[in-house]
Amino acid sequence: MRSFSNCRLLDKVGYCMRQPTEATNIIDEPITIRDTFPFNPDSKTAPETARRWAKQYHFGDDRETFVPDEVISSNAPFAVTIVDLHHRSEGGRAYKVVDPYMRRFDLREDQVLEVMAKCGIEPGGKVPGLFVWGTLGSQMRLALVGGELHKAMVAGADALKAHKAAQVAGTAPTEGTLQVGHVFRFEEQVGIELTCCGEVMPLGGNLSLRGAAGATETRLAYSCSKCFRRVAVVDRWPPPGDTIYLNDVEP
Repeated sequence: MRSFSNCRLLDKVGYCMRQPTEATNIIDEPITIRDTFPFNPDSKTAPETARRWAKQYHFGDDRETFVPDEVISSNAPFAVTIVDLHHRSEGGRAYKVVDPYMRRFDLREDQVLEVMAKCGIEPGGKVPGLFVWGTLGSQMRLALVGGELHKAMVAGADALKAHKAAQVAGTAPTEGTLQVGHVFRFEEQVGIELTCCGEVMPLGGNLSLRGAAGATETRLAYSCSKCFRRVAVVDRWPPPGDTIYLNDVEP
C-alpha cells in the first residue's frame, strides 16, 4: 500500500447534489441516484467549487438559474454500495458508489484495493465496511474506516488540532506573529536561523499560512541584505522539539 501525507479527517462534510436521475446498478437493476459533490465546509473556496461542478452538467432549461441542493452534516461513518465503473479520459477509472441516501460519489482505486484487502465486496456490490470523508491534498477523499488512508487522516486531524492549540499558547506561528524583518523562533528550541555573509538573514519576502484555515504550512523568504541571496523556506511547522525542513536553496 502507498503512504499518505498532507491529509486529515474532517469533523463535518458538505454535500452539493444534482437533481435525481435514473441509472442502473452493477446487476442492471434500475435505481434513482443523485450525483453528489462533497466539500469541506470550513474551506473558503471548496463550497463554491462543489456548486460549480454540480451545475456544470445540469442540462435542463433552467441551467443558468439551477441551484443545487446543499446540506452539511457530521462526518459520521456510513456504508456504500458499488454501482458502476466509469472510464475517464487518458485511461482513468472511477468506481461509483452510493450511500444509504442514494447519493453517488467516486471511490478511488486505492480505496478499492483497501476494500479488497480488508473486507471484500459482497454480491451486488455492497461493501461490508464503513467510510468517512477527509482531505488528501486539495481533494475530498472517501476513506475506508480502519484502512491506511483513514489512519493517516486521523493522524493529520490530530496534528492540526495540536497546531491550533500551540497557536493559542503562542508556541506556533500565526499570521499576526509572522512579520517581515523578524526571524521567528520557537520558545523551546533554536528554530530557524539562516546566516549569509556572516550575518543572520532576516525575513525579506511574502509570508503566508498556506491552504485552508488553520493550515500548518508556511512560506517564508529570507534575503541577505549584502549579497541579496534568497532562501525560500516552505514546510509544515512542527511542535517544539521537532525538526524544521528547508527546501532547495535559490541562487
